[in-house]
Order: sequence, then C-alpha cells, then structure tokens
Amino acid sequence: MVGAHIAQSLNIPYIRAFTMPWTKTGVYPHAMAAMGTYWGEWMNKLSYKLFDGITWLLIRSKVNLWREKTLNLRRTTLAELQLSKVPFLYNFSPHVAPKPSDWGDLIKVTGYWFVKQKQNPVNIPNDLEKAIEKARRQHKKIVYIGFGSIIVPDPKKMTDAIVGAVEESNVFAIISGGWTAGAAEGATKVAAEGATKGAAEGATKGSTETATKGATETATEEKTEAEKEAEIATAYMKEKIGERPNSMHYVDSVPHEWLFPQISAALHHGGAGTTAASIRAGIPTLIKPFFGKLIGNLDQQSNLRPQKSDLLIQSNPGDQTFWAQRVEKLGVGTHVASLGKKDIADALFKATTNKKQIEAAKALGKQVDSVSVLKKLMYQRGSQILGWLN
Repeated sequence: MVGAHIAQSLNIPYIRAFTMPWTKTGVYPHAMAAMGTYWGEWMNKLSYKLFDGITWLLIRSKVNLWREKTLNLRRTTLAELQLSKVPFLYNFSPHVAPKPSDWGDLIKVTGYWFVKQKQNPVNIPNDLEKAIEKARRQHKKIVYIGFGSIIVPDPKKMTDAIVGAVEESNVFAIISGGWTAGAAEGATKVAAEGATKGAAEGATKGSTETATKGATETATEEKTEAEKEAEIATAYMKEKIGERPNSMHYVDSVPHEWLFPQISAALHHGGAGTTAASIRAGIPTLIKPFFGKLIGNLDQQSNLRPQKSDLLIQSNPGDQTFWAQRVEKLGVGTHVASLGKKDIADALFKATTNKKQIEAAKALGKQVDSVSVLKKLMYQRGSQILGWLN
C-alpha cells in the first residue's frame, strides 16, 4: 500500500505486485484471513473488505501523518486511493492458484518470477555434498526440513519431534536449523523492550545521560540472555543430529534452487518463495504453517506486548496456510496439521512412497518451470501494459 502514496507524490504510474492473493474474490478467502476453509462466495469476498478496512483503521493515522510531513500530500481515505483501479501483477503460478473468473483484466497471474539459477553455486559445504552422496549409496530418500528464521517457543521439543519423525519414516533428512538461530531475532525484540524499560528508569533519575546508560545496560542484559538460549537450542539440535549421521545432516542454510532438484521432498513453513522453489523442483511440498501464531507465543512468554497494528499478523499464519491448502488440494503435498512426531512422520512417509503424490508433484514442476506469463505479457501485450501506465 506504500507504493500508491509514493507514486502519487512523484506523479508517476503505479502497478501493484504481490506474492499472494490480495484482490477481492469469491473463490477463496483473503490469504491473511487464514480461515482454514472456504466459507462460500459471499463470506470469501467479505474477508477482503474486512481485512482492508481493519488494516486501514489501524494504520491510517500514521499513514496520513507521513503523507503530510514527508510526501507533502493531503490526508486521504481508503476509498480515495481507489486501489481496485490499479493494475495488479501476482507472481505465483496460475497452475498453483488459477486466476479467479471475477478478477478483471487489470489483474494478471504471471507465474513465478524465478531468478536465473547459477550453474555452480558457491559456498556449498563439502560435508553436505558428502552427506547427499552417502544417502544415495544407502538408497535412502532424501528430504529437506527447514522453517526459515521463524521463532518457536520450545526449539528443543521441536527438534525431538523432527528427529523422531525422520527415524520413523526411514528417510535421510537435511535439516536447516534456522528456527533455532531465529531466536536471535527474538533477542532483538527483547533488547528493544529492555531498552525502553531502561530508558524510562534512567529518565526518572533526571538526566539524558542516565537514561541512555540505563537503556544500553538493560538492552544488553536482556539480549545476552536471549542469545544464550538461542545458542543452547542450536547446540542441542546439532548434537541430536550429529548422533545420527546415517539418517540426518545439519546445515545452517542452503540454496533451495540447488538442493531441491536433488531430493525427494521438502518440509517447510510455506513461505511464498520456499513453496515456489519446492513446487518448481517437482517434489512433494509439505507445509506446516508458522507465521504469526508462534511469534505470538514468544511475545507472551517474554512478556512482550504486540502493537495493535501487529495483531492481524500475529493472530494467524498468513499466506502459509493458503499455500498449504493449495498444495494439498492439488495433490502435490500435505498440509501438516502439527509438529507432533506422528504428523511429521506420516507426511514424510507419504511424500516418499505415495506414487500419486510424487507423480503429481513432478507434473506440476514441469508446468511452472515453463516460460512465465509475465514474459508472454511483455512480448505479446506490451502495448496493453503501456496503456495501464498511461
């Protein structure tokens, strides 16, 4: 929504683009509504109006202040922005989420905007390549398990469930520990809260210098404690995985475009980019949505209080649930219900043994890896795009 204001200030054309459905339709609810099921055409459309209206209600005062002070524009309303009249490009595949029939001609589902892959990516750990070769010699199906840098309230419990599920499903797992490292992000939040607290305490003592010192000391103490917890969680994960070299291997991170075409399945959080990568690779995509719910748990445990404008985000798993529903509906993956050992093991077993799911994933991968609709638009309908801009 920021782009509309900047374009107005600069008096330049404006096209919106996004990774998830954001335009009102009766086909499915707003991705950020994360309602779990489709409620019918009328309710689906209503979810967009409610989300836009509530979001604008929460941010309008800050947006209008920014418009006046920074952009030299008068105050506005959601209706005056007329966002429904702005061309919109959605960079997901129409094979994954087809364009609804009630979207007008100003809206295009272009296909994924993949960056050209490097032939030989740099910084691939040598021990990872050896682990992959070893798994192949053992004739084990290789899977990826990683949830980005999401923050979880109990990384040790999550590690135990994943380790148990991998062993039970008889696969070889490449496990990315981003969620334990993600606790460092939580440390930053804790530090910010601590800084505010320290500054307030210092300010009551009557000097800016004292307030600054109090903020720094409190923030450092809070962040150090959170960082220690993150280090302990990461060490625990590495220890558990290191004890099982025949069934799993730990990595801090790995390029998805390099790894996914070499393996049999991927279990992740369902972010738009990671989902696109696993679908493109033609492998079953297993999604356990995270966004929002677990961040909210962390806030509660750390006595942090989200701002009102954060509540919409922190109360649902956003587009991750939408993509989880899509891959399951298409038969190319599983919407994993929980992080319990059984649910993870069942999803991994199905992804590596169910021929129907495996073949469906392969077929979809070939479809989305073809020339994107965006390129066709640029070549065949360039005049229409120029018309949009004018």
